[in-house]
Amino acid sequence: MAEASLFDTLGGEMALSVIIDRFMERVFADSMIGFFFARADKARIKQKEYELAASSLGGPVAYSGRSLQVAHAAHPIAAAHFHRRLEILKQTLKEFQVPQNVAHYWIGHNERLFSSIVVGDPACGPATNADSPKRGAQ
Repeated sequence: MAEASLFDTLGGEMALSVIIDRFMERVFADSMIGFFFARADKARIKQKEYELAASSLGGPVAYSGRSLQVAHAAHPIAAAHFHRRLEILKQTLKEFQVPQNVAHYWIGHNERLFSSIVVGDPACGPATNADSPKRGAQ
């Protein structure tokens, strides 16, 4: 018998869709990072976020967006912005009582994307440090 994927453990498409919807609503409304999404197509962003999460959790979904590095290159995303989004994700996963193994993997996957998204922040130093993978590594 094959082991269930993290996607299946989470509850599949229906559960992930509800979590992503809530997560992205919180991101769009957030006072620290919501401005990045002021002119964004919310439905499109939610769809890409769903695809990224589903594919990383082993779901039968392919991510169809641009590379994260290319998609975020035009935005001055600082480490603090990245960490705020990560905190919103953690809060959302807790709110939905996502199984610990799924939440741990999902958060870890997002943490590994740091150098593909953060461009650098003069107030906080360079985006890459000893704890972050090199830009482009995923």
